[in-house]
Amino acid sequence: MEQVSSLEKNVNHLSSRPIAKKEVDVPREVYTCVVDVTAFLDGLPKVKKWANHSAGQSSLEIIVPLEVIDLLDDYKKGNSHMNIQARESNRYLDQKLLETKLKEITATASYLRTQRVGEKLSDWSQAEAYWIGEKESKPSEINALLLSDHEESTDDEDTESVASDNSSDNNALIAASRRTRDEESDSESSDEEEEVYDYEDLEENNSDDEAYTFDDVPIKYRQIISCLLHYHSELQQENDKPEKLVLVTNDEDLTYWVESFGDPKTGKKLLVKTVNEWDRLVTDIDFERSYEYTWRHR
Repeated sequence: MEQVSSLEKNVNHLSSRPIAKKEVDVPREVYTCVVDVTAFLDGLPKVKKWANHSAGQSSLEIIVPLEVIDLLDDYKKGNSHMNIQARESNRYLDQKLLETKLKEITATASYLRTQRVGEKLSDWSQAEAYWIGEKESKPSEINALLLSDHEESTDDEDTESVASDNSSDNNALIAASRRTRDEESDSESSDEEEEVYDYEDLEENNSDDEAYTFDDVPIKYRQIISCLLHYHSELQQENDKPEKLVLVTNDEDLTYWVESFGDPKTGKKLLVKTVNEWDRLVTDIDFERSYEYTWRHR
């Protein structure tokens, strides 16, 4: 009887103890990172690191556009460094995408996946609603500064020439020499005026070249821009909250065109980072705060 009583006490004691709750993973903030082919060719080890990112209170969704897979397949033939990188990238993607299929994707860990067929604008013409163009023309500003410096240099030379004339009025030999210098100066001045005209002509030509419109977007970039704008339309935030979307590329031309799109209401352009820039940001101990600062000051 004593044993039974003792057993009952133990059972009652165990039943009265609070049951330990199973820890539930708290969903993290997901940052969508679209990578182009240059991210694989220039920084495959970094892409691998991003796909396993676990620092802070966020996770990364690495999106590989469908055209990137096609390009890597095209680049894999050959013996150059680029060809080798393309083959390694293909092997990595095959392995990673197989892992993604076998396990359930959650918002608690970073992962890599391909763009889904429907993750794009239904028609390219819809992209025009996000066209903001360039706010300023940096090449023209540089040319204007060069032109200003050239004109100031011309003025300085003219001033020096006048000072030389005034200091040599009483010397016939110097006067003769001065006339020779004046003739040379006139010749140089004429050449300089022609150069000024060339600068002005170049500036006008550059201004014409930089007056790009939506219709000028190269066809080869439209697929990836359409993919980005699809995510942009889904991730648009209210109350000026940072949009958790970035394109990672080392292609300067693609960067130019992508940054011509964004939110026309706020003037905020799509966020683009180079491979090294994004890698530094991801490895920052305070990634979320650094990202917000970058987004607001781009």
